[in-house]
Amino acid sequence: MTINTEYDTSWDEGNHALLNTRFTEWKKRDWYQYLTEHLTFPFPAIRFEDGDASPFSSDAPFGVGHTVQVQGVYMEDDMQGLIVGVKEGRRKGYLPLCELEVTTRDHPCYWPLREYVVWFANR
Repeated sequence: MTINTEYDTSWDEGNHALLNTRFTEWKKRDWYQYLTEHLTFPFPAIRFEDGDASPFSSDAPFGVGHTVQVQGVYMEDDMQGLIVGVKEGRRKGYLPLCELEVTTRDHPCYWPLREYVVWFANR
């Protein structure tokens, strides 16, 4: 997948009209299909949130602030959304995709994942 230089990122920078338009599109989107088609695995991501952990769990494997390699979409869960397989060093596990962010904005997986995270947080 190549980076689309025509992609309008202003929805993520305060353009509320475009965000509302995108959100309407996202509500209709089959996220499992879309992301398996638009993400290239593996890709690096940082865990920026952990809905289940105490604030002191950042030292645990796959903790907040850790960089992982996302291996692929594993399954879909009604409460946590898409679950992905991840690797951190030699450890393997599973995380909700909505808790991850691609490490750099110029990575081809950044915007598809960013759209999903924003949609999931506001659904």
